[in-house]
Amino acid sequence: MTSTQIGDISENVATLLCAGNAREEMMADKFFHDLLQILLNELKQCQPDSESDVCTETQVMKSAILRKVTDKLEQAKHVMCLPSETTHFLLGHLLDDLLVLTEHQIKELITIGVCMQQSPRTFEFNRNYGVMVCRGYVGPNSTMIPFHSVDMHGIDQTTNQLRTILTQPFTPGVVTVVRSARDGYTPRKQVHIIESKVLDALKSAFPPPHYEHQHPLRPRAAWW
Repeated sequence: MTSTQIGDISENVATLLCAGNAREEMMADKFFHDLLQILLNELKQCQPDSESDVCTETQVMKSAILRKVTDKLEQAKHVMCLPSETTHFLLGHLLDDLLVLTEHQIKELITIGVCMQQSPRTFEFNRNYGVMVCRGYVGPNSTMIPFHSVDMHGIDQTTNQLRTILTQPFTPGVVTVVRSARDGYTPRKQVHIIESKVLDALKSAFPPPHYEHQHPLRPRAAWW
């Protein structure tokens, strides 16, 4: 996908879904996931030689998806930015961008999902900024951090380096772990893999009772 495509989808998602805390963020992400899954299921039923109106007419496809997503809209009404009449209009705009994607691109979007544009603890945080596609990387020229697409080999290598560092003769007073998933520093679909490896490394270096893992909705784990 091009950065323009991702930007357009993000803009439409931001006007549709608003989240003020981590729980609402999860709810918004689930709705986006369900919407994409419904879209994917509809597309899978369309064979190359299909003459069905659903497969050949964009408006018919949009109407079919909107009918099937009704229950999901009701379940996620608390994270919709605007009243239901406007929500259907905005959802139609989002579907215009999604219907031009390939099956592979839709599957990738499902793994990436959406998230808040900043942490609720950020100064001057505003729920009305809406959510965005979690791009999972830092864009070129947007930061001093260079672009890097990590794979499992790279994750394992870095984890081993962390284990080596933690074997050095020092005892920290407190270790705080943060995910940095929203800003693109940590790729969204690999956050849980990286986090579990970091926590395992810390547990082996500083075993209980020095470890406390907080509620999963909170972004921290701490050692002392």
